[in-house]
Amino acid sequence: MTLLAIFITLGVERFYRSLDQYRNLQWFHLWSGWIERHRTLQGEWGEIASAALTLLVPVVIVQQMAEWMADGGWLPELLFATLILVLSLGPKDLRRQVEQVLESWARDDVEGGVLHAEGLIEEALPEHQPTVVRQLAEAVLIEAAPRLFTVLFWFVLLGPAAGLLVRVSLLLEEQKRHEGEGEEVPLIIQRLHQLNQILAWPAVHLLALSYAMVGDFSAAFRQFQRHAGSWEKNSEVLQESGAEAIGLQPVDEEGAVDSQEVWDALELVRRAEVVWITLLAALVLGGVLQS
Repeated sequence: MTLLAIFITLGVERFYRSLDQYRNLQWFHLWSGWIERHRTLQGEWGEIASAALTLLVPVVIVQQMAEWMADGGWLPELLFATLILVLSLGPKDLRRQVEQVLESWARDDVEGGVLHAEGLIEEALPEHQPTVVRQLAEAVLIEAAPRLFTVLFWFVLLGPAAGLLVRVSLLLEEQKRHEGEGEEVPLIIQRLHQLNQILAWPAVHLLALSYAMVGDFSAAFRQFQRHAGSWEKNSEVLQESGAEAIGLQPVDEEGAVDSQEVWDALELVRRAEVVWITLLAALVLGGVLQS
């Protein structure tokens, strides 16, 4: 059932181009806002308790519904698992977003490119376009984990509720950062960041190894060994391993702009996706996982 749900979800992701608009999880914004308005326990630990409640209630509801659907037969279970997985990925399709950025830059539409790059390149864009292209390529290598692979990892391991937990936890951290923008980083944001980094850690390291398997293995694996281990270095593991896997050279700010490295990064992510699906199919056929 897990494998089939992933196949359907990835198929929908590829061919239904307007899917992103249905994945804003507006209900979660309303729910978290309601919790915050009715919070009576003040202080940092009150915020942590509020955040825990915000995350756990929808996860527990989804887990209970998944059990009910499983009791109803394979079809309701499959449809429900697919629905939750579709909602948990994203919030935007990585390849489609990058294509929109590159198309805007090709038309010399800098503002449009910056708008489409929201969530990929958060810092101020440098003046030299080769550096901008390199930032976009590195963002592809890093963003593949929270948008796809971390959700898939926990979905396969613990089911739809765990996949949803990854998405709503990242969303809650993003909300808290916007609310506390310009201030000293509050304890609640630090704890949410730690939770998200810990959730991402196993998937990030498997993804970095996948980059090595489908790219320049020796160079990528050296970087993996250099950065692996700490959950605080998730981004570095993916960035450095992925860059070596596709052979990114130091940026020449005076050289010609070559967007090919962005496409190489996207292709590396696609090949890593194939590796994961192949491994999952092998585990299912071997009886290690249920289909």
